[in-house]
Amino acid sequence: MDDVTGYPITARCQTGQWAVTTELHLDFTRGPALDGSILRAESTVVAVNADGGVATGRILDESGQVVALGSARLRYVAADAPAGSVPDDVRARATATSIVELLGAHHRRDNAGAGLELDPSESLCNPLGNVHGGILLCASEIAGHSAVAPHTEFQTTSIAMAFVRPCPGTEPLTFAPRMIYRGRSFAVVQVVARNRSGKTCTTATVTCHRA
Repeated sequence: MDDVTGYPITARCQTGQWAVTTELHLDFTRGPALDGSILRAESTVVAVNADGGVATGRILDESGQVVALGSARLRYVAADAPAGSVPDDVRARATATSIVELLGAHHRRDNAGAGLELDPSESLCNPLGNVHGGILLCASEIAGHSAVAPHTEFQTTSIAMAFVRPCPGTEPLTFAPRMIYRGRSFAVVQVVARNRSGKTCTTATVTCHRA
């Protein structure tokens, strides 16, 4: 969803510019099929000007039913995007058996409580060398859901994320969840991603409903 809403805005950049995501929202309407069937993502540019733009999108399964709805806000910055290449560790992750392993992440179970740590990786970066917004959203969802799931069967229903500082792919990131509310059928978790120096890079509100 990050790609499908972001690239139409990025395509409207002027020479010497790049588009960075400042907000990304996702709402899930149903769980996707796990039988290997194809999901289709599509987007529409809502508004664009000299500063950036907003796009909406949705993901559908093969029967045409909506799996997720999303929106993204991007801002243009002065930057020349270098030519992309395929990092070596992309191929090394081809045998991953879980999304956590695919990301090169690991769960935290120390005194800081549940959370996620993301190791440095070129394969998770955009052409500017920062971790992709969609990767950050994915890691935030895992950290938020993991903080809720041990208590009962919950499913993530929405994520509202703000990107406040670039996350260089050359340093580790920590995703720390904080429970805002947990009831018998509904939970809200705030997840903050911090860089090596402890500065906040992203903040996400993850909501979960009992399945």
